[in-house]
Amino acid sequence: LDAVVFTHAHADHIFGFDDIRRFNAMQNRTAIPAYGNPDTIARVREIFHYIRTEPHPGGLFRPQINFQSVESSFTVGDIYLTPVDVEHGRDVRMTGYIIESKGRKIGYIPDCHTIPDSSLELLSNAELDLMVLDGASMRPLPTHLTVADSVGWLKAIGAKQSAITHICHHASHRELSQILPAGFFAAYDGLTIVL
Repeated sequence: LDAVVFTHAHADHIFGFDDIRRFNAMQNRTAIPAYGNPDTIARVREIFHYIRTEPHPGGLFRPQINFQSVESSFTVGDIYLTPVDVEHGRDVRMTGYIIESKGRKIGYIPDCHTIPDSSLELLSNAELDLMVLDGASMRPLPTHLTVADSVGWLKAIGAKQSAITHICHHASHRELSQILPAGFFAAYDGLTIVL
């Protein structure tokens, strides 16, 4: 495992983070870099206050992480990541990413309520092969896009393929698959996409 990249610090996105210790063990207890915006890194460090860069002096096996706050593009191996700021709800900064590698580009925003103009411009100018965007519900929610809103944003972004993710329990995958426009699809657990 080369790195962890956080979008935000909500429980459904970070509470498995402690399991990173297994990767430390497999990689000779080397600290693994973890990237995110400064607010997210501060919150993750608060929740997982026992995580350090070096091994625990008392012999306890705890995760070893090298936290990295990001405000601009960065690389992990041959992958180039550009942060994309969006709003996930009141006072919640969520960072999506444009992920580039081997001539392919993916936009990834799993949780979102609105996309600022500057971020929409960044995404639409990126000529994405795939855009993955929140589309949690058929009905309005205070912190997520509706499917209709997601389709509107995805059309404005104009990726070659568009996936809707973070689908709530009251939205049927089958129903979504039947109503989405051509080039759009509803994501599901275990989905593999070859670009």
